[in-house]
Amino acid sequence: MAAGQDVWSDATVTAALSAPDRARAKASAQLIIRMADTGAEPVLAVADDGQRYWLKWPGNPHGNLSLVHEAVVAAVGELLGAPVRRISLISVDAALVTDLYAKDGRRLPTGLYTGSELLADVEENTVIAGVRRDGNSCRFAYFLALWDLCLGTDLQLLYHLAANDQVWSIDHGLWFDSLEGNWSPEHLAKRDGLPWDWPDTAEGQPFSADALLGAAAAVDALTCKDLADVMSGIPLTWSIADGTLLTLARFIYERRSAVSERLREAAESHS
Repeated sequence: MAAGQDVWSDATVTAALSAPDRARAKASAQLIIRMADTGAEPVLAVADDGQRYWLKWPGNPHGNLSLVHEAVVAAVGELLGAPVRRISLISVDAALVTDLYAKDGRRLPTGLYTGSELLADVEENTVIAGVRRDGNSCRFAYFLALWDLCLGTDLQLLYHLAANDQVWSIDHGLWFDSLEGNWSPEHLAKRDGLPWDWPDTAEGQPFSADALLGAAAAVDALTCKDLADVMSGIPLTWSIADGTLLTLARFIYERRSAVSERLREAAESHS
């Protein structure tokens, strides 16, 4: 479906946000292993599904809007086919955080945390590299579509050493141009449709022209219903107003045509 054939509806998003089964946990944390010494102070935990997750908590130093960004960028990325680590909601109860404190002395809360399943044997980096390895020329094309669509910042990548340096994008809490602080509707409105520069290290890289065209088609295919479903995955307990989620969904929707056009132009220069 080309951008423009679908019809935006505030009511569709509002109805999704009113669904009784909104934002359910995938698993429950069973053991906290450690806290990371990074800005959002995430914790590494084992959940009752047997997996280990990096968990970010409500009220973390980056704020609850950063949790929204984590969930939304990951979900939109999955819809596009971008190489993003899936975000799941993980329930954390009081017994696990009784003696767990943030740097500012606050006890970590109970409730729903964002969880990114741990990927072992990786190298973390903040540059685009290894584009010729293990399908990365295609993977990066879809990642760049997501980067433009959701105003990527604070580039953080995992290169999976066990899979020939296959790339994954992580840590999207400061996307939507929120590196310097939370966005407002007016802030986003000024960026509606405007180009969003790719990371500096994308310059001159051999991205797949076919994949850039595929990414453009995937961006065009995003529907209002898709974005409504994405926003319905945000827990009420994070205290993010429905109007804020509606604004974010509409912003992504209205950027589709401009982003897909830029991707097609990029494909021409990479053919």
